[in-house]
Amino acid sequence: MTEIESLITQFRGEAEPIVGSSPIVVVLADAPWLTLLAPLDQEVRCVPTPRHILELHAAGDAVDARDWYGLVHVQLSGGRHVLLRRYGAFDSMRTIVSVLTLAAAKSRQDIDEALTGARDRWREWRGREPRVRKACGETLPERKVPWSSLCLPSKLLHDIRSSVEAFAAARPLYQRMGLAYRRGLLFHGPPGNGKTLVCAAITTALQWPTIYVTADDRVDVGRELGSAFKQAADLAPVILCLEDIDALLNSSASLSAFLNRLDGCQAHEGLLVLATTNHPEKLDEALTSRPSRFDRIFHIGDPGLAQRQDYLGMLFGDHLSVTDRSEVAYVTEGMSMAFLKEILVSAATVAFSRGELPTRRDVDGALENLKQHRKQVVGGFMSRRSAGFAA
Repeated sequence: MTEIESLITQFRGEAEPIVGSSPIVVVLADAPWLTLLAPLDQEVRCVPTPRHILELHAAGDAVDARDWYGLVHVQLSGGRHVLLRRYGAFDSMRTIVSVLTLAAAKSRQDIDEALTGARDRWREWRGREPRVRKACGETLPERKVPWSSLCLPSKLLHDIRSSVEAFAAARPLYQRMGLAYRRGLLFHGPPGNGKTLVCAAITTALQWPTIYVTADDRVDVGRELGSAFKQAADLAPVILCLEDIDALLNSSASLSAFLNRLDGCQAHEGLLVLATTNHPEKLDEALTSRPSRFDRIFHIGDPGLAQRQDYLGMLFGDHLSVTDRSEVAYVTEGMSMAFLKEILVSAATVAFSRGELPTRRDVDGALENLKQHRKQVVGGFMSRRSAGFAA
């Protein structure tokens, strides 16, 4: 007799005094268990969210089974009973590495009723939770960013969108193949070109709960990551967004904590990890060179001529003619999206002081001032660097 068969026999005897004689025992498992359990002469039911459907009421008291292993007694109407016992194994980081659930009742219909009711309660709870939050629990305002608002090269936008949409639609296939339903996308490039905006567009498109983790000297990164992954398990399918990942995982301890959490996360319910960085060269190869951590890496560079024209059109609308937008776009080569936006802000500030809307003259003045400012800043930094290393 195998260990699992022994557990089933033991559980059937445990359930009889509560459920009644000769109870039906059903094994509840997610996809990776199916191959292992296939030889059993036992009904094995594949469930997509084994942790979440077990948020049940035991004798009138709420029991959160996501963090609880042992026995749950569910009382249905008409004196019917369902007994569930969950077995969990953890690694050294207290990450769940395997879960097995057994359910016993007089009929399969009773088990179905208990699980259906539990799933409905979980969905209701999930719908009440704030959709965008930090790992510390702080709620963030939800930012609506449609794909159409991203000024990216058409192929790059298509590749990002296709990767996201294909992953979102493939959950049944992942489960059928016994694969962890997890994906990682890394966005890198110079600052000010919309990497965070791309992440916001993804969260808008999927409408999944989103947890942000950012670099902050005031917090324990390991603890924040632990909290983020725990919340991800509760809220899945979920997006985990790591902003400035090079600063976030800037030590061997924080990198190890992240990799242990990520590799130990089975993510059968869905985990999409998004990360941004201005300095990809600072990232450890363990992040960028191994599949299943960051599966696709996208470069978000300074905008080309077409993207600058489109973005200026979004910023100025009808206040700047198509010809003027084309001319301004032509002379702003090498400028980031953030610099283009600063042109609008500077031009509008001057125009508003006159009680008017910005004109092409205001735009030209703002552009010239911005170019001079950039020269002064870069020149000042270079002078200080030279002085600092003088012999």
